[in-house]
Amino acid sequence: MAFDRFSTVLSAEATILLVGFAGPSRGRVANLLRSDRVSVLAADDPQAALTVVTDQAIDLVILDERTCGSSAYDFCRTSAVEGGPSILLLAARDDVVSQIVALEVGADEVLPADVDDRLLGAQVRARLRRTRRPTPPTVASGRWSIDSETRMATGPNGTRVELARHQVRLMQVFLAHPGEVITAERLAEQIPDMCLEPAAFRTAMSRLRRRLAPLDSREFLRIVRGRGYVHLPS
Repeated sequence: MAFDRFSTVLSAEATILLVGFAGPSRGRVANLLRSDRVSVLAADDPQAALTVVTDQAIDLVILDERTCGSSAYDFCRTSAVEGGPSILLLAARDDVVSQIVALEVGADEVLPADVDDRLLGAQVRARLRRTRRPTPPTVASGRWSIDSETRMATGPNGTRVELARHQVRLMQVFLAHPGEVITAERLAEQIPDMCLEPAAFRTAMSRLRRRLAPLDSREFLRIVRGRGYVHLPS
């Protein structure tokens, strides 16, 4: 099976994806992290994880390098280019060079694979807290709106769709600045911890546009050639 769902809480604030993990360690870590506000999924390997990340709203990926091998680094590279969720890598080797390599290929944080469960739980909670900003629950522009608590985007025709947490933050920026061109640099000013390279910025915007396409025949975002993207409510 490609992935397992350890929690079916519909109102979860965050969703974590565990990738790899051998035997009972998967269930142990899932039990450690899940709560009434956190849903935990698990993928057998990085290839299955790429499918889950595309189809599900994932906030944090935890990769176990011991079971994923070098494909863990491939996943980090792909996710970084495509503007995917944050990645916490549990490194098979506890040395500085390995940690540097992991960070440079796209991991957001690196911990030794034998990290104490209490420290892992604290690190995960801290990373999830950093993604939460004191923004209004609902931001609207014209007949478009996004609810940051439920992560549901609503279009002009009333249709709704759930977004990944990073997509919620992207949409909030455009709703707060209608008619203004948003570039990768402007996005970094609005969301300091979301500094995307040009290719990653374009990929993130493309994914957001595809996700919002069913909400209305008119595009939420329009491309401004050579500059960035703009949201025109009318």
